[in-house]
Amino acid sequence: VVPVNLRGPEAAGRLGNRFGLVFLALPVGIDDPLDRLFEVRRRMRALKSSAQALAVYQVLWAMGAAPRPVFDLALRIFASKGTAVVTNVVGPRETISIAGAPLRQAMFWVPSAGKLALGVSLLSYAGKVWMGIQCDLAIVPDPAALLHGFEAEVVALRELCREAGNG
Repeated sequence: VVPVNLRGPEAAGRLGNRFGLVFLALPVGIDDPLDRLFEVRRRMRALKSSAQALAVYQVLWAMGAAPRPVFDLALRIFASKGTAVVTNVVGPRETISIAGAPLRQAMFWVPSAGKLALGVSLLSYAGKVWMGIQCDLAIVPDPAALLHGFEAEVVALRELCREAGNG
């Protein structure tokens, strides 16, 4: 499950969220890391240009106005359609200051509802990227291994880019 921003450019810099959700099937059968990355990109672009995110937003909005038993049932249905939530927040490219002190790093946690096994939060800020995970230890008993696997994948992609002369 991937949250998709539905706010227009005119809302940039304003507080608050307006997002829908899309359900992304990961291409786990593709061995080559670069081919896998491009397939994820292709699939996400198709989902973002579809009506799925807006339709889910409208359903979520209606759920919020429904009686609690209806809300709980709808939440269980949505939660059963995914195994993880992954979201990326693009922060400021330059270091910002709060009360005169530079902010060295920041982090957030992906919203979690139902029985999703994994939440992945990615935040880019001031030229760096942070990753946080929350997980069901019965399903992901070694979260550190997941983080190490992510790091290894990024290293492999960087190496492929260097070999291709792109970085």
